[in-house]
Formats: sequence, C-alpha cells, structure tokens
Amino acid sequence: MKRFTGHLVLAAFLAATWLGMYSCDRLDESLPVASSETVVQDDISIAAPEALASIVEDGTITSELKHRRPGSDANMRGLAIFHCLELTAEQKAAIAAVMNGQRDCTKSIMDSLRASEQPLVEAARTAQKAVRDQLKAGTITRAEALAQLAQIKADLQAQLESNPVREWARQALEACRQELYKQIRSLLTAEQQAIWDEWVATGTLPCDLKPRDDRPARDTTRGGHGHGPHDDHGHGPHDGDRPTPPDSTKG
Repeated sequence: MKRFTGHLVLAAFLAATWLGMYSCDRLDESLPVASSETVVQDDISIAAPEALASIVEDGTITSELKHRRPGSDANMRGLAIFHCLELTAEQKAAIAAVMNGQRDCTKSIMDSLRASEQPLVEAARTAQKAVRDQLKAGTITRAEALAQLAQIKADLQAQLESNPVREWARQALEACRQELYKQIRSLLTAEQQAIWDEWVATGTLPCDLKPRDDRPARDTTRGGHGHGPHDDHGHGPHDGDRPTPPDSTKG
C-alpha cells in the first residue's frame, strides 16, 4: 500500500510540475512584462511561502475529511533595501517585471507541492468511507468507527508532514529567491551593487529608514522588517542550481 501511494504521489507531482517548472526555470531568459499594478516602492515585499504540509480537518462519522493550505502559503517578506538604492524609474520598471516572475515561480512550486498531497488525501477519504459503510451495515460499533476514523486522519497528517516533495519545494523556493536576487543585482549600478552586496552579506540595511507619519522607525537589523536574505530560521543565501524533484517511490 505504501509503494502504491508513493507512485500516486509521484504521478500527480510530475503532472502538476511539468509546465509550471518549465516556465519558472526560464525566468532569466524571458522576463514577464510588469503589470500596471506592480510598483517598486521604497519598501516592498516578495512572496515568501514556506513548504509546510496542508492541515487535515473534520473526517468524522458525519463529515468528510478535508484539508486546507496553511496560512504560510501567503507569506510575504519585506525588502526595505530598495529605500537605500535610490532607483531610477527605469530600474523600478525592470525590477517590477522580475518581481512578477518571482511570484509566478513560487506559485508554481507551491501548486506542485499541493498537487502531490492530493493522492494521499483521496486515499484517506476512501478509507474513511469504508469505515462509515461498515458502521452503517452494523459490522462495527460507533466507538470502533470513531477510533478508526481518528487513526486514518492522524495517519494522513503524518503522511503529509513526511511528504518528500516538501523538501524539494523548500529547496526550490530558496533557489527561486536566489534567482530573484541575482536578477535584481544585475539591474543595479556598481555603486548600488555595493550597497546591495553589503545587505546580502550582513542582513542589515546600510541606510536609515525615516519613519512615515507618526509610525516609529523600523528595525533595520536582521530579523526586523528590513532584514536581508536571512529568514527567521537563519537560512542565508547559497549557490547552486534549482533542485530537482525527488523520487517519492524511494525510501
């Protein structure tokens, strides 16, 4: 059963990632056109989802098992470094196009991760339906049905947590972010690149952020709203190509 489930996960994953990953891997060859809604300001945010497992809910005698995306799928990360670069209008327009590409890249990765979960969810729903049918037929007691349904739900959550595609997605998201930073740097002047490189290396803004209106000045050190490429888990930039998807039939 475990090997069969692994094949289902792999088949759904490959089908979902083919087109999305092709366009994402070509990000540096053909930048998308900036939409009229995309504007690079002094303090902007980039898409920063985390490769967390979906959350399993319901799955009782009277309700079908459900799963939902965690809120981290919609995470955004502030990049106040643009306040220090004094970008030209042309640079802002070019960076806006790159930002659009980064959002497409992260969406493709997260959609692939969620698609890889679907076979596991469907298998759990089928197993729970069999339990309800047994309860209806009188072959098991209500207490037995409740215990089995709870176990199926717990097993599904554990399978989603251990899904090997999650690690691939985590690495792919990091590679996508690194590609974004690389393209942004290529659009800067030598002087701006020096400022950018300092921020990447230290995670601290090399300029002061003036408070707007009555709001207090923001924390410009690592971990504050203006932090650099190091995220809250201490992950910094790394070199290398975007990782390839795992073979979920192994292990």
